[in-house]
Amino acid sequence: MTDNTIISLENVNAHTASSIGGGKFAGLYQLKTLIEKYNAQYKTGFIVPDTFVIPVQRFDDYKKQGYIQEDLIDSAMLYMDRLGGNIAVRSSADIEDKKGKTFSGQFESVLNVRTREHMAKALNTVYASAANVPNAKMGVILQSMVPTSQMAGVVYSETFLGAPFIVMNYVQNDFADKLLSDKNFSNFHRFATAKPISDKNHKMIRFNLSSIDNLEYNMMFYPNSFTGSPQRVSAQDRETYRNHFLISALCSELEPDLGYPVDMEFVVSKDNKINIVQQRPYCLPEFYTLQIDANTKSVFSLDKPIIEGYVGFIDSIRPVPTQEYNDINIWKSGESVYVFTKNSVGVQFKFDFDWSNSPFDGLYGHHGNMLRENLDFTVLETWGRRAEFEKIKKGDYVCINMLTGQFSIKAR
Repeated sequence: MTDNTIISLENVNAHTASSIGGGKFAGLYQLKTLIEKYNAQYKTGFIVPDTFVIPVQRFDDYKKQGYIQEDLIDSAMLYMDRLGGNIAVRSSADIEDKKGKTFSGQFESVLNVRTREHMAKALNTVYASAANVPNAKMGVILQSMVPTSQMAGVVYSETFLGAPFIVMNYVQNDFADKLLSDKNFSNFHRFATAKPISDKNHKMIRFNLSSIDNLEYNMMFYPNSFTGSPQRVSAQDRETYRNHFLISALCSELEPDLGYPVDMEFVVSKDNKINIVQQRPYCLPEFYTLQIDANTKSVFSLDKPIIEGYVGFIDSIRPVPTQEYNDINIWKSGESVYVFTKNSVGVQFKFDFDWSNSPFDGLYGHHGNMLRENLDFTVLETWGRRAEFEKIKKGDYVCINMLTGQFSIKAR
């Protein structure tokens, strides 16, 4: 059966996957190609579920007509049957899942689509979400759902705080599909595996698919987010957490081959088959740290060296992310003064106070990319300039130069 309206992963190549099917589809093409290589090389059994795409070109019809055309629903239903009668309808915008900015969480996906009515609604939901980002054009992925899943989650080959660990968030049993469908789902487990491993002579190599079963090497891991320090992997751990280690090793293996830190979604079926349903770059924020003079240091986004807005004051003993914040927030402690932008207060709290918990308690979660990519992280720290900052009153409009540490005030 063929239908030019819908294209298979098998019918594209490295040059056409993105232009035909959008960023997520292109990421799956890269993933499928590499997984086939790994399965042959390491005798693993990773699976990329059968995947098709409604090309980006068809989005023009939707924009012109303002609704989903019946012939498109007809075609999608044919492929739903081909994919087993229960599918995921997922976004694959032209700008999605690419280096620099993935637009994670900006577009919609719909799981467990089984009927024509549900298909029409799902297609409309995904297409309509293109409006969330100006000028985005939408491809739509049709992907078979993994039956009777026992575990699902997201794994990152890099940590937000820079620690050398591969970090996994996952849920189990009947809740396994929720991490991939519910943006606010938070009842998940966390697991982290050290990237470097060593032998008895302290020779260091990278944890990946070639080293996972080599008992000569000492492996370290965090079995959960409550573990204060990494534990040595025992023989029993290797068996208990077999899938965790396999998935983490795959993510670590992908990073050098793809050329970027990887954010990868997976689903493990009841019969223990590991399905990889998406990969994209894991976008880390880029901040510039500047020691302006002996009394002043700043950390800020390179594209935002000037901050301005209405000022509020943090009155607690430390800047915890539980208060109502203004555009710019000032916290004083003795002669020290700290200036934060609205979004950076909670992140600074993570940097300063959560490290003692574990080295991967930063901005994680299925939609962490969206938070990181849109993070406004700005902190100005001064010593001995408190009197100067006393001039600022709550509600003043302040403009601060993060390159010089100087500010100007426009009173209410």
